Amino acid sequence: METPSDTEIIFLNGRIPLFPSYLVIGILPQTLLPIITPLQTTPIGSGPFRFLDRPDETCVRVLRQRDGQHIEFAEFLIPLSVSFKLLAGEIQLLQK
Repeated sequence: METPSDTEIIFLNGRIPLFPSYLVIGILPQTLLPIITPLQTTPIGSGPFRFLDRPDETCVRVLRQRDGQHIEFAEFLIPLSVSFKLLAGEIQLLQK
């Protein structure tokens, strides 16, 4: 069987559930290549969201470009506080 030139075949010795995530390739504009920047703290972003800021290690703020909605992703270390915030309407989505 002949493989097309744009196809890559990978054989694994066992199950690796996270293998597809290992194949993600970061794509940067050529103008940013000579600049050394920590992309985990100051990402450039693309797509429907624009990175706004990361005030601390537990929070990331983005802007949904379609409607200008500000969205905040936060980590809460105390489970009870998350429940209270959800009941009070301070957060709209909870992922455990």
